[in-house]
Amino acid sequence: MTQSNNNSQTLDLVSIFHYVMAALIFLKGAVAFIFMGIGTIAMAGILSDRPDDMHIGLLAIAMIFFVGPMLFLCLTWTLATLVLLAGKRINKRTNLAYCQIIAGLECVCVPFGTILGIFTLITLTKSQTKEQFDTQIQ
Repeated sequence: MTQSNNNSQTLDLVSIFHYVMAALIFLKGAVAFIFMGIGTIAMAGILSDRPDDMHIGLLAIAMIFFVGPMLFLCLTWTLATLVLLAGKRINKRTNLAYCQIIAGLECVCVPFGTILGIFTLITLTKSQTKEQFDTQIQ
């Protein structure tokens, strides 16, 4: 009984850490707004002395400064949403396979995501944890 209670507390902590990790990933993605702003300013030609006579190279660089960070923002916020959902599912003890897959994806976010992903994978592969996830299905 004590080991089951200890495992339940560990899963609750892992769930909280997933919420924190999702917030950190959201913040990391928000940095892209700065570069998107630079790209917008460059495309508008505000910094150019003659905005009507902008070269195609300047427009290409401006587009790179806008489209690249936009893709980065979409990818990071998608990953943050997936991590947030994994934390919620760990807290509810549902969908073990989804939580394991997201824990593997978290390893991409060096260094905190790697630590959390490995710790989550170790915790989710224990037999007591699998039993807690299985009992929630019934």
